Formats: sequence, C-alpha cells, structure tokens
Amino acid sequence: QYGTQFGGLINFKLKEANPNKKIETTIRRTLGSFGLDNTFLSIGGTKSKWSYYGYFNYKFGEDWRPNSEFDVIHGHINIKNQINEKTSIGFEFTKMYYLAHQPGGLTDDNFFRYPDTSLRNRNWFKVDWNLANLNFDYEINSNTKINSRLFGLSAYRKSLGNLDDINRIDDPLENRNLIVGNFRNIGNETRLVHLYEIKEKPQAFVVGFRLYKGYNNTRQGDANNSNNPDFYFVEDSDYTNCQGLDESDYSFPSFNSSVFAEHIFNLTENISITPGFRYEYISTSSLGSTRIINADMAGNLLDDTTIIYEDRGRNRDFLIGGIGLNYKVAKDIEIYSNFSQNYRSINFSDMQIKNQNFKINPNLQDERGYNSDLGIRGNIKSKLYFDASIYTLFYKNRIGSQLKKEKNSNRIEQTFQYRTNIAQSRTIGFEMMVEADWINILSKQSNENKLTTFVNFSYNDANYIQSNVSAYEYNKVELVPPIVFKTGISLSKKIYSISYQFSYTDAHFSDATNAVITENAAIGVINAYYTMDLSAKINFKSFQLETGINNLSNEIYFTRRATGYPGPGILPSPPRNYYLGLQFKF
Repeated sequence: QYGTQFGGLINFKLKEANPNKKIETTIRRTLGSFGLDNTFLSIGGTKSKWSYYGYFNYKFGEDWRPNSEFDVIHGHINIKNQINEKTSIGFEFTKMYYLAHQPGGLTDDNFFRYPDTSLRNRNWFKVDWNLANLNFDYEINSNTKINSRLFGLSAYRKSLGNLDDINRIDDPLENRNLIVGNFRNIGNETRLVHLYEIKEKPQAFVVGFRLYKGYNNTRQGDANNSNNPDFYFVEDSDYTNCQGLDESDYSFPSFNSSVFAEHIFNLTENISITPGFRYEYISTSSLGSTRIINADMAGNLLDDTTIIYEDRGRNRDFLIGGIGLNYKVAKDIEIYSNFSQNYRSINFSDMQIKNQNFKINPNLQDERGYNSDLGIRGNIKSKLYFDASIYTLFYKNRIGSQLKKEKNSNRIEQTFQYRTNIAQSRTIGFEMMVEADWINILSKQSNENKLTTFVNFSYNDANYIQSNVSAYEYNKVELVPPIVFKTGISLSKKIYSISYQFSYTDAHFSDATNAVITENAAIGVINAYYTMDLSAKINFKSFQLETGINNLSNEIYFTRRATGYPGPGILPSPPRNYYLGLQFKF
C-alpha cells in the first residue's frame, strides 16, 4: 500500500498536539562549532474539539570550510477538528527555505593534504519548499474507517556555480552555470480499513487508490560571473563579450494512478499471512528546447543555432504483488518472512541536466526486481531486544554509473560518469540489532535507572551479474558498503543521561567500473571510516541542558563523491565539533 520502491521505507511521523494541555510551549536554543546557531519554538495543545501544533526553526552558521555559510528557515503547522465522534478533518502546512554557499569538492590529493580548503567561492544553492496537506477521517462503524489525504506541493530549487571538474581553476571572468527547477503537483490518496473476524480470529484488510498530477520545469543556462547569490539568467543583451551559451528549457508533465489492497489473515493465534498487490499506471512526458550560441576565443559571436524542440512521452502500467508471513514463537518473539516485487521508473527531468562530469543514457529503461527477507525479532521480559534477518535484493536493468572517456569539442579528452542500465544486480545480506538494559537484567526489581548497550551490524554482498559488458560482470554495486557496524552505551539516572556511540563503514565504490581514483575525483573509492560521538543531557523541572561532541576522535573522512552540485569531487565530512543546547518547556 505504500508504493513500489525497492528495499522498504522509513515512515517519519511528525509530533502532534498534547491532548492533555490547552497550550504547551517548547523553546530550544543550540550553539555549536563553526558558528552554528539554532533556534526552535513550538506551540501546541487541545481545546474542546480543536487540536493544534506548530513549530518554527531558524538555523544559520558557517560550517568548517571556507565558502560554506548557510541560512535555513523551517516551519510546520497542524490543525485538526473533531467534527463529531465519527468525523475529523485536519490541515497541515510545511515550509522550508534555505540558502547555502557551497565550497565545492576536492581532488583526492587536496583531500588528504588540505581537507579544510575550498576551490570554489562562487557556488550557491537555494531552495523554497511549500507542502500542504488536507486530511479527512471518517469512521463508518467501529470496524470500518476511511482516510483520505489531499496534498499539494509548490517549490523551487536553484543551483548556481561552476560545474567544471574540480581539478580545473574557476576562472572568475567566466559566467557561472544556473539550473532552476520549479515543481508543482497535487494528489490524493484514499484508503479504507476494515476489521472483522473468522472463527473468532481477528482479520483485517485495506484497500485504496492514489491519484497524482505533477508539473516540473527545468531551465539551465548561463548566469553572471560574480561571487554573489544572484540567481538569474544572462540575457541576450549581456553578450557584448560573448562566452558562448548552451541553454535549455524543459517542462515535464506527469500523471500517476494506482490501486492497492492488502489483507491480514490470522490463520491461528500464532500464524498470520499478509498478501497484497498494487496496480500502477505511469505517464511521463518532456517538452522543451535547447539553444546553442558559439563564440570564438576573442568573444565574437559565430552562430546562434536554431532552437531544437523535443517532445516525447512514455506510458506504462504494471501489476506487482507481495506476501508476508509471521509466526509467533512466544508471546514477544516472532519469526517473519516477506517477499515483494518492486519497480522504479525513470524520470525525464533527471535526464535533462547537462553536466560535463555526469551524462545519462537517453535510452535509459525502468528498473524491476524484488526483495525478500527471513528473520526473527522480539524482546525478552522487556530487557533484551533483538532483530536479525537475512535478505536478498534483486534488480533487473539496474541503473548504475560507469566511467567513460570522451573528447569534447576542443578535442580534449574528458572523464565522466555515465548513468545507464548496467546489468542485473543481486545483493545478499545479513543485518542484526541487539539492545540490552543491563540494570534491569541484573536486578530482580524494576529500576528507573538504565544502563543500555546496543549493537547494530550489517553485511552486504552486492554484485552485478549477467551484464552485457564483460567488464562489469561480478563487479561490486556502487555505494553499498560490505560492512556497517554501530555500537553504543547509554547511562541514565534520574535527571541526567550520557551516551557514547561508535560507527564504522567499510570501503566501497562510487561507480560500476569500481574505479579506485580519477583525476576529477567525481568517481573513485570511498575509503573506510569510523566516527565516535559523545552526548549528555540534564533535566531539571522545565529545563533541559544538552551538550555533545561529534567526531570525538577528529577523523578526516568523506562519505560522498559528487558529480555535480554540491561538488564536483570529494565532499569532506566535518572534523570534531561541539554543541550546547538549552530547552525550556512549559
């Protein structure tokens, strides 16, 4: 019922109003390293049939590298009215705006020698996100409920700067590149849940539909050559000293409809089976133009190419299914197994961005596949919690990145990342989590004090198989660390708590060719790294004081190689940093 995506999802739930207070206010102020200043304010409560909750967050700072200051505003409001015992209606609105100066990426050599430097001072990123949601809940009877959500988005993002390889100097006299994306969409998702019994055993099913209409527009071209966040395109009149122009303007209308159903069959008190299906219809289109202006080395206009129009569309529909099995070994322990077919469609808007470090196959195909798992989870007397599973994830027409070389118009050979359908891929893995409350384990009586430890471990064997290109056969799938390990310890006693966490991520590749190092650093190995974090908290009546140290051992590491914004190149992660926060709740 939640979609066609591979591998599952995380369901984020925003905080709602306190049902026991007419008004509840929380104020938080956090200061940290590199000029971090974060202010948070929330107000919520319940009165009669009305409930409300809203928050405002303003954060700014400079980060640890030059040219990396940021300014972020984030707000949310949720208002709900219980019209009667059976009917409620609610409205939500989320606003996010931020402006970020981007220091760009680094080459491998610069990262290992000078990780705190910046090779770009003219790159900026700007986002304005507005999301509205209207919720309707109706209880037909005690066993049947309907939920309907009408949602809409109005947003834009603007990327400004130099997209050239990071190993090339940013000429301050050259115009920057500007990419502007505007997003407008509206949709509705409605589901009906029904509970009933068969031979005194509870059963449940859900059935629903989703309708979505989207309209995206992307424009890319030249901007001015200043250092400022001036997000506008250079007009024809500005080409008195022409540098050339490669500008595009495309619209991407899309439509999606789906119906879905799932049913929980409780066969016995210990065994349940949950089959489900989803039917999808997807329509994507692109309509736009490209304009190319060429100039000589002196800046004289040579030609202004006739505008090239492109109009293409693609419609497809498909049916996917899945099934889950649960078996209760004991009251709080169960064995589970799931199988689900998956589908991910390509998006024309992802294929239109022009970047010399990154190109996309114009004949890119949709991805299909499945994922399955088998595991055991539960807890022992609410003192020891565990979850362990083995799984497999299979892709057909897996979209990946390969390293290619090609000569540009100036006959200079360039290395770039080429995104295409690489091959089939198969990931086999194991993951487990164990958390223990040692004071309650060792004590015969319940204790409000806690000493907890946790271990989270995953192993992934991800390979390309049955590739049409022998060079990729049995290569490792990019961006899949073979080992991820996390552990930590936390002590809480009455008004205070202190926690320590250690995290390790194994080395892995950033493209399907498994390149180790390249000149432009947009592709290459992501080295193994570990981090340690320490945090503490003290509560006193309405006040809460928090402090912490991130990257305690001051490791120099990175988790990403960017092909475009906010790079290109290696994006170094922050060194040791501190924060101190004060919260007042009343």
